[in-house]
Amino acid sequence: VIHACTLEATQSGKLALADVVELNPALDVDGRTAKAAARLIHTIVGRHRR
Repeated sequence: VIHACTLEATQSGKLALADVVELNPALDVDGRTAKAAARLIHTIVGRHRR
């Protein structure tokens, strides 16, 4: 769901900025949150450069 929303926002051309904050490694089971954040950032940056 997050990936689909991110694609929609980046494809609209209206995304001006994004802020990814507050990752607590002690509470991040198996690095899931870090991986999800990395995918989110990769999608935003990749789409923004096109």
